[in-house]
Amino acid sequence: MISKLAIQAAATYGFRPQGAKEPDDAYRAALIPYLEVRDWAAAYEVRLDRPQAEWTPAETQAFADHILSHKRPPAMEFDPGLHAFVVGELPSVGPASLDALIALAECALRSVTATRAERPTAEIPILCTALLMDGRSLSTATDPGRRLAFLNAVIRHAPVFGYIVATDAFLHLIDKITGTASKRDGFIVHLGTHDGARQMWQVPYRIEDGRVLFAPRVVLAGEEFRKGCGHDPYAELFVSVPPSGSVS
Repeated sequence: MISKLAIQAAATYGFRPQGAKEPDDAYRAALIPYLEVRDWAAAYEVRLDRPQAEWTPAETQAFADHILSHKRPPAMEFDPGLHAFVVGELPSVGPASLDALIALAECALRSVTATRAERPTAEIPILCTALLMDGRSLSTATDPGRRLAFLNAVIRHAPVFGYIVATDAFLHLIDKITGTASKRDGFIVHLGTHDGARQMWQVPYRIEDGRVLFAPRVVLAGEEFRKGCGHDPYAELFVSVPPSGSVS
């Protein structure tokens, strides 16, 4: 018999109803990969037939390993063909620096959180910004599959100091004391520079009675970032394509 957990996940993400003569195992086998491209935690809940709050520490670690081994990273290059973006150029903030990059990240975070507060259930695109060496910045809205390709293209053709990526995502959090896992809505802001500085900000939120309630920001930087981030999809940006050329 299909569990209530699987039925709820299928309804939440618009999966088809179970066929009249379809075996339960066959339906679950079709549902899980469908969920994995939408919500990794929900898919793993169906796989274990238990909500995330009831997973053991070993199951929580297995979930993290499963994501790293199966999740396809964003493409570093565009597919052949034309890829159009509306790119805005922001005025120079003065000499490029980590402080200037953080100030731009603060602006991006204010923008996405204000949009979420105003429209609690709206789809919010990913914001990508590249800070150039002369203090100007190029910014666009993109989707999960093309954010790295966009930044890589800018880095290839401009002297880039650093980048910002702000995205609305599920935060898969693991309690440091109990080892239990939880899934929260939240914003993630990634910052990185050409000389290796790296930060990740997490801002969990929840919606109650139509209002958005934001939790305090968590900042991971330096060694704490390397321990907490796991696989870093942005690690190869400046390694694979060093800054060159100019943008006018």
